[in-house]
Amino acid sequence: MDAQKLLKEEEEKKKKEDEEKEAAKKKQYLDDIKEALRVVRKLATSPEEDPTGGELMKAAKARVAESLAAATKAGVDQEDIVAASQAPAEEDEEEQDEKDKEKEQKKITKKEKKKIAKVASVAAAQAKEEGKSIAEVGKAATQAAKAWGGDPQDIKLAAETALKIAKGEITVDPKKAEEESSSSSSSDSSSSAEEEEDLGEMDRHKAKMDGMAAIYYWGMGR
Repeated sequence: MDAQKLLKEEEEKKKKEDEEKEAAKKKQYLDDIKEALRVVRKLATSPEEDPTGGELMKAAKARVAESLAAATKAGVDQEDIVAASQAPAEEDEEEQDEKDKEKEQKKITKKEKKKIAKVASVAAAQAKEEGKSIAEVGKAATQAAKAWGGDPQDIKLAAETALKIAKGEITVDPKKAEEESSSSSSSDSSSSAEEEEDLGEMDRHKAKMDGMAAIYYWGMGR
């Protein structure tokens, strides 16, 4: 009796192991399809990722076809294959979100670039007034540009301008430039407040119109 029970348990154990192996194989085939499609989507949305002029895309599409054929040949359910083909990979969405965030962070407006250039010029002029060397004047300008969130282009421009200031090719009055900068900031704040007020008025108007539309729908319009 004990022998039969033991034999049955062994059979069930083996069956379970076989099922787990089969499930793992199936998952691998489906993962291959998802990964192959992820690469195709990435190349389709970011052409700069394919410097070969389309050769990478051809290879990626061929990989998709191979993955689909392999899964079908292995007996993976057609429904599962279709689901894997349609469902975008989570990591692909996360990667796109990260790219969008990076683009947003790197985006510097023309007004901000002017501000960065002015701040760097003031820093360079102040350093020159203090009798510092050309290298120190350049360092003061580039550090100011970095501190204000300047990109490599802004920092390079700051260094070039600082060199001209240090050589006397450009004259900048630090006090006057600071006053202009403060006045500009004040003006920007005022403009922002006015824009917010305008936007607030637009939102109130929209809410009013939406409310009227809702009344019409639920009252007369139904």
